[in-house]
Amino acid sequence: MWSKKITALVSALAIVFSIIAPWAAYAEETVKPSINAVRYENGNTVVTLSNISGGEVIAVKYDRGVVAAVKRAEVTGDTATLEGIEADKVMVWNSLNGMKPICEAYSVKSDIPPLTEPISVDFTTMSEVVKYTETNGQGFVEKSGAIMPSGYERTVAPVSEIRLSTDGASVTETNGTYLHSKQNSDDGDDYNNGGLIYRIDTGKPGAYHIEVEVTGTKDDTRVAPTGMDSGKLTGTGNWDNANMVKRTVSAVWSGNKWSYDFATGEDFVEIEIEPVKLANVSAPQTVGVKRITVTPIENITADKPTIHIIGDSTQKTYTFNETISAWGQTLVNYFDTSKVNVINYSMGGRAMKSNYCEGRFDEILIKGRQGDFVFIHSAHNDETISTNRFSRGAGTKKDDLTANNASYNEWLNMYVEAVKARGMTPVLVTAMPRVNGSTGKYSESTLKPNGFNPDSPENMRKKAASDNKVGLAELYKGAKAYIDKLDGKEVAYIYNNTEAGETPANNAANGANGDGTHYKEAASKQWSRIILQSIYDQSVSDEDIYTDKDIMTELVSYMKQEVQEAAQSGDWSAVFPEMASDVSTVDINPNAQKQAESSYYYRNNIEKALQLGLLHKDSDNLFKPMETVTVGEFARGIETAFGLGENTLSSYTKTYAELLSEHSPASIQEVPEISSFEEGEFTVTVNQTEGGTVTVYNNSAFHSATADISADVTENAVISDNAYFTLQAPSVVVKKIDKNGVFTNKAVTTNAIEVRNDGVKQPVYTAKESGTLTMYLYFDNTKIITCENKTDGTKSEKYIEGEKASADKRANVFGEVTFNVEEGKTYEIYTNGGTGRLFGVMYASNDYPNSTSSLTVNSGDEIKVVAVPNENYINKSILVNGEIKTTSKEYVFTVTGNTTITAEFTSEPALVETTRIASDAPLTREAMGAVLYDAYLAKYGKDDDGKWNKTDYMKQNGSIPSPDDPNYDPNIQYEGSPYIPLTGWGALEDTDTLNSVLYKKVKEVYNLGLIRSETGIARGAISNGKMLEPKAEVTRAKAAKTLVFAFILTQPLNGESQTIPEGYGIKEPSEIALPNTEALTTVFN
Repeated sequence: MWSKKITALVSALAIVFSIIAPWAAYAEETVKPSINAVRYENGNTVVTLSNISGGEVIAVKYDRGVVAAVKRAEVTGDTATLEGIEADKVMVWNSLNGMKPICEAYSVKSDIPPLTEPISVDFTTMSEVVKYTETNGQGFVEKSGAIMPSGYERTVAPVSEIRLSTDGASVTETNGTYLHSKQNSDDGDDYNNGGLIYRIDTGKPGAYHIEVEVTGTKDDTRVAPTGMDSGKLTGTGNWDNANMVKRTVSAVWSGNKWSYDFATGEDFVEIEIEPVKLANVSAPQTVGVKRITVTPIENITADKPTIHIIGDSTQKTYTFNETISAWGQTLVNYFDTSKVNVINYSMGGRAMKSNYCEGRFDEILIKGRQGDFVFIHSAHNDETISTNRFSRGAGTKKDDLTANNASYNEWLNMYVEAVKARGMTPVLVTAMPRVNGSTGKYSESTLKPNGFNPDSPENMRKKAASDNKVGLAELYKGAKAYIDKLDGKEVAYIYNNTEAGETPANNAANGANGDGTHYKEAASKQWSRIILQSIYDQSVSDEDIYTDKDIMTELVSYMKQEVQEAAQSGDWSAVFPEMASDVSTVDINPNAQKQAESSYYYRNNIEKALQLGLLHKDSDNLFKPMETVTVGEFARGIETAFGLGENTLSSYTKTYAELLSEHSPASIQEVPEISSFEEGEFTVTVNQTEGGTVTVYNNSAFHSATADISADVTENAVISDNAYFTLQAPSVVVKKIDKNGVFTNKAVTTNAIEVRNDGVKQPVYTAKESGTLTMYLYFDNTKIITCENKTDGTKSEKYIEGEKASADKRANVFGEVTFNVEEGKTYEIYTNGGTGRLFGVMYASNDYPNSTSSLTVNSGDEIKVVAVPNENYINKSILVNGEIKTTSKEYVFTVTGNTTITAEFTSEPALVETTRIASDAPLTREAMGAVLYDAYLAKYGKDDDGKWNKTDYMKQNGSIPSPDDPNYDPNIQYEGSPYIPLTGWGALEDTDTLNSVLYKKVKEVYNLGLIRSETGIARGAISNGKMLEPKAEVTRAKAAKTLVFAFILTQPLNGESQTIPEGYGIKEPSEIALPNTEALTTVFN
């Protein structure tokens, strides 16, 4: 009972050995009570005491920072023996109940002096293999001391198998049970090729230059310190996508010598020397080491301190070719960089373990200087179960909060000690909450008390409270409070939810599937504000619950003056002038109120447009998002977005009254009719005319069937059995629900099952009729989707998006894959190289009679007519037996007798170069198209062949041809995530309502992707509409969306996305000119 009590106290409080001077009461005594010496005898701990006449001796054994065993003995003389333990630390209390320290605690390892001089081990002259013991302080080990869950530590050959020679120490691997190859590489490599591990106790955390001379070369030998990933240590280049943080610390091979600067929060260094290849009996692998030299690296004080930020995708620096932002990117804006540097090392997908293993954290420790700060965030990816050697997370067992917290705290303790050892100050930043991507609501539970398991926010709080050299910035609680003040939809909109036309970034121009983890710049600025406020509040608080007041006071001194004033007053409007009161200024202006959805829907775009000076606010801090923007204000905005001089677009500078006095309205272009029609006595006869092609389809002869994955599907069950196919569930069913799984086939819902080529997750499709099988999937688009014919063993393989994406553009995607199937044959459906999700399948018959001349049909059949214009022609009408039925390109009717079909086409209106529109007129979508045409022409122009010069964003179309490609079909709706609009120009249903004078300009900018359909699109979804709405007026909010899109087109793909280039900046407030009620959006000659 007493052992459990002591263990609990030592584990929970972590105070006995960290109290600075609990024995101060004895300071004035002539002879202080003390522990003179500690030694091991036969597995016991023998303690020699001085001037101690009574009490309890407590001996504690640790396993990587966690109490593993506790023993006690009464003081009965000058010595005490504690049986069955080789203690790491010993202390003496007055009693088990009082627990008052009688003397200073004794660290057994403190007998090993800290490493202050180089230590070199020459294995070529070694006469006996040295096995590590705590007494020796160095030697070979069989199990790595790197942080791993118990039972998953890396082991190597027994020390007894190591051989010595004049060439050094070596081991030959053959068939050790610990050897294995990579497993589950999607969650980190998990190979163990064995080899040697040599440990050197350093006495304390610190930094060291390590040199290792091996018996082989880099081609057959891997070298790494304490659990790091050797394959990633030799990398060069940059730590971030924006190429702002250069990598300067890398492992270097020179012949057979490997060297690396390594810093650690442990009091030891392990050198792992491992074969490159996995051994087996027929192919043994030998590795060896000649010499190891470890030299301490002392740190120096910086001339100017630096704040180093390390975290994951919620801190990283993003580029213009990405859709989101992070607080690690925006935080620099609020510090005075004449006083402090701010460097962001964060990268997506990282956790404390992966940042350590790849050397990212090491770079900070080596390059950082005394007096620097290290802001540490780690939460989202630490939830990954980390039993693989190089998996990223800190979790050890699903849903086991206690075990996962313990693992997380091992990493956190190591990080903190490493930072402190280098003379820097760790500042722990709790995570912002995850939210539901649709509702904007966060969730907490018993297993996730602060939204995460491990409970990273609470673990950080406890760590900071127990160590006065550790600071804490409380983002989680502050972000929760902020979210609670907003509508759920507003929260969702500032997280990663993008609709078509918001950004030209890769895979996002037509919208992007959203999530509730990542977020836009509108949110990242708020998270930065909350961090800054937390720092300030602690600097002035009387409570100082995290014992970090001095740390926070120093950080406040580095903030910009207006930030300090804002944190003091609670009024942040001077720091964030781009935030308008009628959009969203909750917590920015003290008395701000929540706004309606129509006002905040484009909040992120509006803030950016104001920040860049593309639009402006009035003197009452209002933006008026739902008012119609004028032609003139939009023209001036696009001039700024494209970096053109003011009034470059001179056709949009004069008022309606001025244009009326100087010009006459342009006439609507009259275009000749090209078609004619004839009647005939055929069943369904098609008359082809100049300008396009007419095709008739017999809808009644076509049939299809869809099988959706229901929520109750079970192993080997028949999912669907109909006249055309049978679909059977795999032998192992793993169910998934993904609300982003929305496909063109509305019968397919968000339920899914996992599919994989592993023999147990392969649904079986049996074809009762030949036709086309479509699978609705979610998968990594660098992997292969397979439909295997089990009858003859043939396979058909495809990628979801038609072709393999390059490694740097890897993305998880929803998509549809189509295969041909034959009657009577059975197929297995699966994905190669990983696990995908199958939401459903659809069979479609090949029997779809159609013709461009004549078609024999039965009475009552449903006939679809499709009239497709040729290039430079447009639809005019479809006629049935000489009667105009529609002006659109499709018409469906029921056959009641012999019928003649004809379509009329007209030539496309010619380009009108000069299109003057009043500056005070309301901006319509067709007028916006004309302004965008003129602006893009002025900025980028055309080549000698008359083709547009395109920005790099416009070339990100994957396998889909662009409109100037001969293979492009303007009359269909494409799928996937290209830059160009998914809906081709010919597939739009209302282009016939365009002003013919503006027609050509609008068509050109639509094909350039500068204007898109605003109907049929949705936040957090890849979707396009079919209505252009040429006469619809453009609100100031919609104008902000288009102007920011245009601005990004001018920026480099890999440029840092919060950059405000020279010549851009927020405008002084001024009156917002609303459209002249008498001005018409008319084109003047």
